[in-house]
Amino acid sequence: MRKHIFRSVLGIILFSLLIYEIAQACISYRNYRISAQRQLRSIANILTENCTDCNKINSELQKNLSYYVRLTYVDFDGNVIYDSDTDARTLGNHYQRKEISDALKYGNGEATRDSQTFGKYTYYYAVKNNCGIYRFSCEINNFIYEFSKTFVRFILCGIAIVAIAAIFSARLSKKLVQPIAEMTQSLDKNNNSIDNNMITAKYKELIPIADTISGLNKKLDKYRGRLKNESEKIAMIFENMVEGLVILDDNGRIMNINKSAADMFSRETASCESVHISELIDDQNLLDALTLNDGSRNIRKTVKIENKKICIYINRVNIASMNCIIMILANISGEINAEDLRREFSANVSHELKTPLTTIKGFGELFGSGMITEPEDIRKYGARIERESQRLLFLINDIIRLSELEETTEITLSCVNLMRAAKESAELLTEKAQKHSVNIFFDGDDKLQCMCNESYIRELFTNLIDNSIKYNKPGGYVKINVTSKNNENIISVKDSGIGIPEKDKDRIFERFYRVDKSHSRQTGGTGLGLSIVKHIVSYHKGRVTLDSTLGEGTEIKIYLPNANAKQ
Repeated sequence: MRKHIFRSVLGIILFSLLIYEIAQACISYRNYRISAQRQLRSIANILTENCTDCNKINSELQKNLSYYVRLTYVDFDGNVIYDSDTDARTLGNHYQRKEISDALKYGNGEATRDSQTFGKYTYYYAVKNNCGIYRFSCEINNFIYEFSKTFVRFILCGIAIVAIAAIFSARLSKKLVQPIAEMTQSLDKNNNSIDNNMITAKYKELIPIADTISGLNKKLDKYRGRLKNESEKIAMIFENMVEGLVILDDNGRIMNINKSAADMFSRETASCESVHISELIDDQNLLDALTLNDGSRNIRKTVKIENKKICIYINRVNIASMNCIIMILANISGEINAEDLRREFSANVSHELKTPLTTIKGFGELFGSGMITEPEDIRKYGARIERESQRLLFLINDIIRLSELEETTEITLSCVNLMRAAKESAELLTEKAQKHSVNIFFDGDDKLQCMCNESYIRELFTNLIDNSIKYNKPGGYVKINVTSKNNENIISVKDSGIGIPEKDKDRIFERFYRVDKSHSRQTGGTGLGLSIVKHIVSYHKGRVTLDSTLGEGTEIKIYLPNANAKQ
C-alpha cells in the first residue's frame, strides 16, 4: 500500500509538471509571437510615416530591432520595387498577397505563412502611404523550436522537482500508512489476549474501520477459544481412546496415529509418522483392501500382529479436499480367547458330565433289565453308581461355585486367623489323607490374621490341600506354612507328590485342565480346583506362584495383602 501511494503521488506530480510545462510553453510562445508582431507594427508605422527612403528605413530597422527584419517596397500595381534581401527584378508580382491586398484596401495588412522564398515561418506586415506599399517581415520561431530552447531547463527542473517530490511522497505515504500499520500491530498484540480486543484509530476516518476490526477480533477470540477447546477434546480422545486410530493418505502413508495403535504395532508414535502401512502390517488381503477403490467405503478385516488378533475397520473419507483412509484397530484377542475358553469350557463340561452319566445309565439299564441278580454284583455295581454319582455331584458343585465366583462383584471381609482356617480345612480331609497315606504338617504364625472372606479362604485351603493329597505318593506329606513378610501374608502348601511337567505349568490354573487325566478320574478330580483358587486370590487382590519339579513335588504360594490385618 505504501509503495502504491508513493507511486501514485509521484505520478500525479510528474503528470502535473508535464501539463504545466506544456501550458507554460504555449503561453510563452503566444506572448512571444504577439510581442514580436506588435513591436514590428509599431516601428513600421513610425518609419513609414516619417521617411520614404527604403535604404534609410532598412538601416533604421536593423539599428532599432534586435532581430532581423526584411523590407520590401511594392507599387500600387503589386510590382516589387525594392527588397532588402533579394534582387527585386527576380520577384514576381505581389498584388495577390494577402497583406498587400489588405494594405491597398484598408491602409495596412498582415499575414503569417511560410515564406516561399526562404521556406520559413514568417510574419508579414504591410503599410500603405502616398508613394506605395512598404512590407515588413520577420521570422517567427515555431512552437517546437521555442519549446526545444526550454527543454533542457525543463528536464533539469523536472529532475529536481521529482527528487523533492519523491522525498515528500515517501514521507507522506509513510505518514498515511502508519495509522493502519499501528492498527495492524495492535490487532496482532490483541490476538495474544482475549480480554483486550479494542483497536484505536489515529484519524477519525479510520474509526469505523477500527470499530469493525475490534468487533471481528472479539468474534475471532470466541471462535479461537471454541476451536481450542474442541481441538483439545479431539486430541484427548485421539490419544486416550482404547481403540487404535490410524489416518493414511491416498498412497498408504501414515499421516496420524494414536498411542493405542502404535502400541499394537509395538512401536513409538513418532517412529510411525510418514511410514507406509505395509511396514507395520504384512497382511496382503488388508493391503489389497486399502488399494482397492471400488466405491465401498466401509471394510472390515481381521489380521494377526505379533500374536494379537486385531480387527480393523477401514473407511475412506475426504479431509480438506484430500482423499484419506481412516483405520480403526480393535484388539479382539481377549474376546477370541474368551470365546475359545467358552467353547472349551462347554466341551469340557459336556465331556465331564457325559462320562459319569453314561456309567450311571449303563449300570442302571443292567439293574433294570434284571441282568444283575447276584448280591456280590449288586454291591459292586451299586458302589460304582454311587461313586460316579458322587463325582457328578462334585463336578456340578464346582461348576456352580466357579460361576458364582465369576459373577461376584463384592465380597464381605472379616478378620480371619489363617492358621485356624487351614487346620479346620485339613481336618475335613483327614480321612482322605489317611486313605492315601499322606501326612499333613503345619508351620508358621498361629496368630496371623488377615482381612479376607472367611468362606473363600476356607475353600482355598480345602482345594489346595485336597489337590496335594490326591496327587501325592503313598507315605508322602503336605506341609502348610503361614507367614507374613513385606506387608504380605504368605500361604504355602507344599507336597511330595508327582509334580507337574514344565510344559503344563502355564495352564495348570485353567478350568478342567489336568496333568494326568486317568489319575484324576481315579481320585475323583474335576479339574476346577486350582481355577477356583485363582479366582479367590484375584478377588483378594493377591497373587499366586507355582514351583514344581516332576516326580519330586509341588509348592503353591498365595500372597495376600495384609494392610488391613489386625495382629
